[in-house]
Amino acid sequence: MQETNEALVLKIKSGINVADNMLRLWQQNRGFIKKMANRYKGYEDVEDLEQQGYIGLDNAVGGYRPDENVSFITYAAFWIQQSMLRYIENSGSASGIPGR
Repeated sequence: MQETNEALVLKIKSGINVADNMLRLWQQNRGFIKKMANRYKGYEDVEDLEQQGYIGLDNAVGGYRPDENVSFITYAAFWIQQSMLRYIENSGSASGIPGR
């Protein structure tokens, strides 16, 4: 049975098998991250954007507060997107990103 994102995040924040639980969190949210990366595929390579999505996912783990009653993936979506957008902006291959 698959653990919820929130349960995995709590384990990671508690220092329980951090690498394994982070991998599981990545694996069960990879489709979501890929979907977000595909939004920006015209600006950078999708694989690079997915890697940035992982960084955003990791950042979200650090700041997530389950007591605020927001699902982890809703919270993480902001961090994932910001990580991708910063990567695009810093790569210099895009002159501007629509919708920002």
